[in-house]
Amino acid sequence: KSASGSVYLIKSDKGYWLPGGFGYTSNKAEAGRFSVADMASLNLDGCTLSLFREDKPFGPGKFLGD
Repeated sequence: KSASGSVYLIKSDKGYWLPGGFGYTSNKAEAGRFSVADMASLNLDGCTLSLFREDKPFGPGKFLGD
């Protein structure tokens, strides 16, 4: 799969971004998923991106970089 089709979680010092970037959560299951196109207009200074592996069910250990 190309990077452009990948889905990411965004984490800042306040927690994972909620869908649409409207707030924060400490729970990965509640975190929003953002495409590269979604992130193009966001200020990601100081944020960490975690690649979500869409090819596996959601759950612990399904994020690259953990």
